[in-house]
Amino acid sequence: MSTQEPKIYTLTNLTRSLENHMDQTFGNKTFWVKAELSKVNVSSGRRYIELVDSEKENVTSKIQAIIWGNTYTAIKNRSGKVIDSILEPGNKVLIEVKIQYDKLYGLKLLIVDLDLSYSFGDVEKLKKETIAKLKTELIFDNQKSIYLPVIAKRIGLISSIGTSGYKDFTTELSTNNYFSNFIVKEFDCKVQGKAAIPEIIKAINAANDYDIDVIVILRGGGSKIDLNIFNDYKLCKTICESRLPVMTGIGHETDDVV
Repeated sequence: MSTQEPKIYTLTNLTRSLENHMDQTFGNKTFWVKAELSKVNVSSGRRYIELVDSEKENVTSKIQAIIWGNTYTAIKNRSGKVIDSILEPGNKVLIEVKIQYDKLYGLKLLIVDLDLSYSFGDVEKLKKETIAKLKTELIFDNQKSIYLPVIAKRIGLISSIGTSGYKDFTTELSTNNYFSNFIVKEFDCKVQGKAAIPEIIKAINAANDYDIDVIVILRGGGSKIDLNIFNDYKLCKTICESRLPVMTGIGHETDDVV
């Protein structure tokens, strides 16, 4: 039986060795990775991101990632503000990354590019899935059978009060040449980001308890990613099951959501 003393390393020696190994193994290699954004924090122009992967709603992998300020600017220059809509917790992304290990800061992924078309494809997929579910449940066409008065005088308005879309709508109500004696019950809520979904659902359910003629949901223009919340199954199901007719003014004329 050997009595030789084990070799002892300092933590710095060990982590430096690991750092050298990672650099020699991966170096400047890049990898395209599909993942979900769990957390996104902004500091000094950088985006600090927690990426996760899951199977059957169970998290199977998690790692920290970063987008340096110059990389973010380069992507934004070619994509516009849409990048900020993509870099939201809960969104799925296809990213090009480098693997880095630092003896002080540990293992992380350095994001060097983002495939915008992948995220747009995810929007179309969600839209189709939601429509298919609603049709399977035989509620997709429910709103077509609900009576809507020729002039809906009493309106339940669901919107973010003070936005341009809200101002345009209320101005048209009060200044048009046909009828302006509307009674409007306002339901102020978020209309952007995933946090808006439960707020809009709550507002629809609340509006159904009032003596009104129609529910109107308003949201101004935005990218496909911005408007993707209006493809959410639970939100769309709530609209289908509303006892009151629901009208929507979402995005621009060319925008199409469920």
